Amino acid sequence: MKIQISPWGVLFMNEQTIKRDILKDSYLDIAFARYLAFKKTEVYDEYYKFETLKMMQERFQAMRPITEGNVVDLAKEFQKANPTEGTFVFWGEMDDFIKYTEARPAEVADLWNQLYDDAIPLKKRIDQFRQAGQAFNERAKFNASFFGYLLAASDYEQYPLYKGSIYQDVKRVYNIEIKSGSVSDNYGNYFTICKTIYDELKIEHAHITMADVQDFLYCCAEYDQIKVESAVEYLY
Repeated sequence: MKIQISPWGVLFMNEQTIKRDILKDSYLDIAFARYLAFKKTEVYDEYYKFETLKMMQERFQAMRPITEGNVVDLAKEFQKANPTEGTFVFWGEMDDFIKYTEARPAEVADLWNQLYDDAIPLKKRIDQFRQAGQAFNERAKFNASFFGYLLAASDYEQYPLYKGSIYQDVKRVYNIEIKSGSVSDNYGNYFTICKTIYDELKIEHAHITMADVQDFLYCCAEYDQIKVESAVEYLY
């Protein structure tokens, strides 16, 4: 007999797998200590992310609720704030988003508000937004980085930015055996990874945010100094 597992069952299994693999030894604490030391060096150059997210969160809160009347202006604010270097989102996705918003402002306003409704499962919020957007333009991608930007810019303490290469790297480093899936699956699993790390680090670092966790994972993947020093100390 073939046993079928519901999406909720898969999600629960993923959460257990992620927590087990990340917290199985001392590597997380070692790497985070190296990251904090690295942030004090002149090589670290990631402050723009925090500045941009803080600015966008302030603007976003000032313009809420999202309505048919202000949704186009808000979308253009997001497009303008998307950094030209180390971009949060590929420029083409933001162009597609502007076109969608200008054509169907009421629809996008509803979807955008719903994206922040914590009463709805995160995967469902992303799926509904993406499906509606692709129904308008089937060539529009609206990838996980796009949703990571919309979510993090609304509340960077709760949601992380997303980058596919960082998601793959953290799975490799912590030996997390979860296959890549849909856009909502990928962001959802990445969110769970970041939330697991956040919950663990917050015990000793009370002021940490999800933006800090994302930056930690990014730096661990992109800067050799952290990778080498963490590996040497871990093996020692």
